[in-house]
Amino acid sequence: MVSLTTKENPRMAKVGTWFLVADKSRATLYKNTDDGLGTVREFDHPAARAHTGDLMTGHRGRRRDQAQAGPRSAMERQTPVQETEVVPFAKEICDWLHNQEARNAFSDLFVVAEPEMLGFLRDHVDTHANLEIAGSLDKNLTHESASELRDRLRTLWPESVM
Repeated sequence: MVSLTTKENPRMAKVGTWFLVADKSRATLYKNTDDGLGTVREFDHPAARAHTGDLMTGHRGRRRDQAQAGPRSAMERQTPVQETEVVPFAKEICDWLHNQEARNAFSDLFVVAEPEMLGFLRDHVDTHANLEIAGSLDKNLTHESASELRDRLRTLWPESVM
């Protein structure tokens, strides 16, 4: 299910409108220009694309379980290894955006990201007092071209996409 949210915003389309399109390992930041969408920056985090076995080193430890006599098999991980890679990636993106927002580089930020990544981004955006998401869509559109993306964004947020 795709959900679409938009913050009430009295500011109309400005060149300072930015669009972040992300998945768990890649993100591209676009800005609204008179000619369409221009790329501001690309983020890449290949570790989030790695297989679990490639990210782990050594073997899991063994421990005694208090409820059972004798050693227990290898301990289960509480958090998937890929998730431990995605959270710092989301934080890196939000920290960079916060610095740009402090420089007044953009007026509005719209985010299109796969659902789990959108959640991580929202968690980290909330830690920055001035950084707000004007609208969001929980869908992975990272593989669309800039022109396809612009057309799709225009149907979602017509007042914000030129």
